[in-house]
Amino acid sequence: MNNNIEILWQEKSDAADKKLTSLVTHVNAEKLLSVAIGYLCFLDAELQVGDQFGKHPAMIEALAKKLIPNFGSSTSSPITPLLLTECYNLLEEYVQFKTVSTIDYQTQDDQIEYSLLMASEIIRGNAYPEQTKKRIIAIQGHFDRWFIQNGGLAPTKVVETISSIIKDIEEKYSAQLKQCIDAGNKLKNHLGKSQDFENINSAYAYGYLKKLISNMPKILPIKLESYLTTAEADLLKQLIGVSKDNYHEDILIQRYPMYILSSGKVLFSDLSNLLDVIWEKFDLMARNDTKFYQRYQKYRSKWLEEECVNILQRVFPKNCIYENLTYPDPDKDSGIIELDIAVKYGPFLILFEAKSKQFRFESQRGNKKTLKTDIIYNVIEAFDQNLRTIKYINSNTHVTFKERNSERTLSFATNSIQKIYPISLSLFHLSGLGCELKRLKELGLFLDNKYPFSICLEDLDLITRAKIFPEAFLHYIEKRLQILSMEEEWYGDELSLFSAYLDTRLIPSNLFNAQQALPDFIYTSSSSKFDELMLYERGAIDNPPDLAPKLPDCIKKITSEFTNYHDDSAKWILFSLLDLDNNALFAIEHAIKDLSNYKPAFPGKIRKCVIPFKSTKTVISLIASNDLALSDLQNQNQGTTVIEKYRHKANKSIGLGIRCNGSHNIISTACYISFDWEYEPETAKLINNKQKNIEKKVGRNSPCPCGSKKKYKRCCLRC
Repeated sequence: MNNNIEILWQEKSDAADKKLTSLVTHVNAEKLLSVAIGYLCFLDAELQVGDQFGKHPAMIEALAKKLIPNFGSSTSSPITPLLLTECYNLLEEYVQFKTVSTIDYQTQDDQIEYSLLMASEIIRGNAYPEQTKKRIIAIQGHFDRWFIQNGGLAPTKVVETISSIIKDIEEKYSAQLKQCIDAGNKLKNHLGKSQDFENINSAYAYGYLKKLISNMPKILPIKLESYLTTAEADLLKQLIGVSKDNYHEDILIQRYPMYILSSGKVLFSDLSNLLDVIWEKFDLMARNDTKFYQRYQKYRSKWLEEECVNILQRVFPKNCIYENLTYPDPDKDSGIIELDIAVKYGPFLILFEAKSKQFRFESQRGNKKTLKTDIIYNVIEAFDQNLRTIKYINSNTHVTFKERNSERTLSFATNSIQKIYPISLSLFHLSGLGCELKRLKELGLFLDNKYPFSICLEDLDLITRAKIFPEAFLHYIEKRLQILSMEEEWYGDELSLFSAYLDTRLIPSNLFNAQQALPDFIYTSSSSKFDELMLYERGAIDNPPDLAPKLPDCIKKITSEFTNYHDDSAKWILFSLLDLDNNALFAIEHAIKDLSNYKPAFPGKIRKCVIPFKSTKTVISLIASNDLALSDLQNQNQGTTVIEKYRHKANKSIGLGIRCNGSHNIISTACYISFDWEYEPETAKLINNKQKNIEKKVGRNSPCPCGSKKKYKRCCLRC
């Protein structure tokens, strides 16, 4: 960061901090924090989409640090709408311009530490609350009895209690909301034109906030003893709470998301962060008992693998997914080792190694020592295991994996696999680093420029809820891995990149004009689609977001048809089509529509269109007929696919055959060929003679023999 900008930001932040301190010194601290939490946390559904109010959790924490030392103090200054509005504006400015000094992060080797620390000042929550709650109940809740015996609290009861409290608050807030809206409208209608307000919107806001301030004591704070026993409430306060008594200037308020008032009642900060802290506190409790922690960790790993298998079944057929596979160790003659999960889908093979090690809070804040260790445990070790599996595959012409807990085997010829994707699956979000692994060279990792596809369970859960077919899922992995080897720096977390994939398939020419040079830094937008998805699943909005890849209608129909085919060629064709940019796909769609209406002048005639793509060394040929038998059309299509591959010096050739006889399917037959182009004298001679014979029989300006009623030079000669 430029030093002058840093100084300016710090001055703005310090000024806002000073004004905020002066503003809140003489007001009822507990009531102001209650009103602020209600105002900032309980937003209408449409306001919860995107990052517009993403700073609210950090703003609440900043206000809490100002107010907690004054809890219980008697004050006379009232809380007014104007005070609340000014408080909001100052908090927003303070959080926006508060920065970590770059003085200690001047070298290139300090950039990752600096960026993570900066992000941790604002970003809260490693997953959506529903996902963290599920993880706590499924893993830690499995050991409720142990946690009760050793800590007095059951994880399941804690998160269920939190859920009940939040539900009750939301219901009370909704009941009071109508009164606030009515109060705002009343003031807008009757006093909006008075000199007391700049405009009717100001009048509405004043009336709304005045009613909200007066009604908030009916909603907040919360009496925990209404939900838990007194002993349980006290233990929960000790676990995650901060009060005036244990507050100190250097406290990291983010780790204490429960604020304990002088009355013993409590307030909660951001729900996602609250659940993260609950998980970490119970995890720490388990870690303090070495013997128990081994059992706990083993179960955690098992659950991660089982959950991954369940999630993958949303995309892939169940019979394509294998778990707990054993195979011969390629490095030891008599050794047997294990692969966590494999997915074999035609010529594609995905290898999953799952790691459930904790990604510590210190790592999230950029501590290099813990960060490097946590990345090694969650990503590197999994990748090394995947590379060992790939070595076994590449060292044999035929391989066999056996499921440890069943009679199933995964067996295939090595040359039948065209793509292998190693995936490192972590239980926890890695602060976005899974998408930016090349940044970890700063820590001495991935120096050979070889990377796995690294993803956490919660992100895998979300992207598989999209309307995505297997080939698109595989293509997303392909493009995400390609990003890591590009010169341009791509920035965005998993959900942002996946949202961008749905819109653009992460193809640069779909993002920028052909004449426009790629920028050095490419930022993907926030994952608002998944905010909408979660709101829809909560019943907060009526319609789900569109989470399907954006493709031309004709291409969508082809994907629908081809996903029902079980041969490898169909899978490769779909994968290859997804790799073409939008201009290419629209050209194919146009050609298909044109050929589908083909009416030949003579029986047995075929019309052809060939579209080469030099950038991807791919050629697509389309032929159409309305009276050829399917077997004859297949033969013609195969021959055309071979010839056009050679003629255009392509490595991949796709042939599509269309029957123009009212067939329900757009494509009646398809062919796929892939191998590196090489000069073949006989093939070259055959193609040359064929072209000369056609030109000898048909003049350039003669009607094209395909029956299109165009001149030959403007029709099939172009092909």
